[in-house]
Parts: sequence; C-alpha cells; structure tokens
Amino acid sequence: MKIFLGLAGFACGAILASYAGLLAYRLPRGKSTWGRSRCEACGRALACWELIPLMGFLLVKGRCRRCGRGIPLRYPLAELLLGVLAAWLMLRSVSLLAYFKGMVILTLALAAAMSDLEKRVIPDQVSIALAVAGVFLWWLSANWLAPVGGALLALPLVLLAAFYPQGLGGGDAKFLPALAAALGVAAGAQAMSFAFISGGACALALRVSGRRLAGLPLAPFLFAGTVFALLH
Repeated sequence: MKIFLGLAGFACGAILASYAGLLAYRLPRGKSTWGRSRCEACGRALACWELIPLMGFLLVKGRCRRCGRGIPLRYPLAELLLGVLAAWLMLRSVSLLAYFKGMVILTLALAAAMSDLEKRVIPDQVSIALAVAGVFLWWLSANWLAPVGGALLALPLVLLAAFYPQGLGGGDAKFLPALAAALGVAAGAQAMSFAFISGGACALALRVSGRRLAGLPLAPFLFAGTVFALLH
C-alpha cells in the first residue's frame, strides 16, 4: 500500500511541477497560461506525449524534434524534485486535505522559485493564487486565525520592503505574506527562518569567495523553507 501511495504521490508531484514550470515561463513574459506549449526556438507545438513529465524529456532526448534546440534541464529536474517531495508528503500526511493543501503550496512556491531564478520576478498572479488558496483551505479546516496570523507574521518584512526596497524586492514583499498565510503561523515562521538563514549563509559564502552579488533571488530559499516546514 505504501508503494502505491508513494507512486501516486510522485506522479501527482511531477504533473504539478510541469504546471509550475509553465507558470514560471509564461507569466513573467505576459503570456496566457492557456493554449498548447511550444518550442521556445522554432515555435513548434509540442505533441501530447512530449508533455508527459520526465518521460517526454527522455523520449525526445532533451531536444526539440524539429530544430534540435536543447530543452532547459530545469524542467525535468523540477518534475523529479516535486515528484519525490509529493511522494514523501503523501506518506506523511494525516489526511487528504492536508496533502492537497501541501501540494498547492509547494506547486505555487516552486513556480515562484523558478520564475525568480530565471527572470528575477515573482508574478503577482502566483502570490494572489497562493493567498486565496491558502485562506480557502484553512477555511475548509475551520481555522480562520491561521492565515491571518501567518500574514501578520510577514508584515514587518513587508514594511521593510516599503522603506528599504534595496533589501527586499516588491515581488518578495507580496509573496511573503501570501506564503505565510497559506502555511499558518508555526510553519510560516519555520519557512521564513529557514529561508533567511540559508539565504544569508549563501550570500556570505559568495561574498567571502570574492564573487560579485547582483542580488540573490529569495523565492528559491522560500521554497526550500517551505519544504522544510512541511516535511521535517
């Protein structure tokens, strides 16, 4: 039974990671999230079987069948990562609602992380969707205080962004309260603490090594913090 649940969780995570990659690619470019996926280079519409998470990448050997352009490795890696995390979460969740809530948060946090890594932008649509979904899922659990407390937890950081924009970007200031509201007070505090400690350590390591810092994207560290909060 555990093997079946793990495989089902992995498949669910891989599919959702594919959607997260779509959001991360299209939203920062102002493209609709509807419509068929196409090759970035030649514009060829991808066949349905090419869109199968992980398998499609392997079947085309990581390249467009028409122009031969390589498919960015971040997409299959994201599908593999979220698949493993989803299987893990499936085996740990105490209820279907807890699993569903965790997967919604992880998927949108992954979309924000992928977008922030590539474009240094966290789309507002992702933050809004995360906030709305988080409040609704807490409402299903009959707990209105958790999302409010989580959002208030992130309020000092939002104020920091308002008065010191060099320290925190506008996209981060919108995403942080949305993520904290979706996670709730305890998990939100864990996620943000993990993100800022690990991000600060990474920034310090880069500075000590002599590399120039053009501003570290925060969303990948928030995604890592979310994973820690949900699965540790």
